Amino acid sequence: LNMQFFDYSFLSPTLVAYVMGGHVGGSWANTADRIVGLVSGMLCAYFFLIFTECNTYALGSTFCLVSMLSFYVRVSSKNHEYVGAVASFIQCLLMVDVSKCTTDTRLQLDVVEQIVLTCLIMLVTELVITASSSALFYRKEVADTMLDALSIFKEVFDSHVNVNLDALKMRQKKDVDMALWRALPNKFHNQDMYLQSAMMEPSLWQPHVPFSGYQQLTTCGRRMNLHLILLHRALESVAKLRVQKDEKESFREQ
Repeated sequence: LNMQFFDYSFLSPTLVAYVMGGHVGGSWANTADRIVGLVSGMLCAYFFLIFTECNTYALGSTFCLVSMLSFYVRVSSKNHEYVGAVASFIQCLLMVDVSKCTTDTRLQLDVVEQIVLTCLIMLVTELVITASSSALFYRKEVADTMLDALSIFKEVFDSHVNVNLDALKMRQKKDVDMALWRALPNKFHNQDMYLQSAMMEPSLWQPHVPFSGYQQLTTCGRRMNLHLILLHRALESVAKLRVQKDEKESFREQ
């Protein structure tokens, strides 16, 4: 590379975006989206830079067009939304600063070399650094989900079932609706995400992952969540019947 024109400030934010992507476990899909976003954003930006010859008004109009296309991809695509975000990021770096706009082919190739080097660094990082696989995070999420489900079951069961009914009246009940309807479903959603990521990881050094068994495990977990909700609602109804039985004579006979 021509070190005279090599701008490390350009490479640094890209690497920061790569490291701070927010994805734990295997990040093969995110890396592919980053590379596609970098290359596509660079091509669009340089196409309009060369076409407009750095004219301020034309460059501003094409910048708005490329931004709209990037965010359309960001919003419309569920699987590759990160491509639009990265493409918008890279084209902002290339098109916003008009003072650095140039039609010099050598300077443009220097920036292209930096982007290609960034993509190579990301690929080498994914292949060399042996980070924890998504299957490991999936198993941890399953273990945490089981512990949460056990604590919820104990709370639901102990709040409504006891030999001494007077002890049930004195017991302070906890609200488990948030855990049943939001916390546990979110954990099952995380399991699906980790399992999807594990399917995309190449098995170069990772052990074999029984994907079908893991999918059945997540399905059984969702069924368990449904059963906990039904148990909670049934015991709540029984508790209401107990109160009505004590208050009304007709319910005492029943």
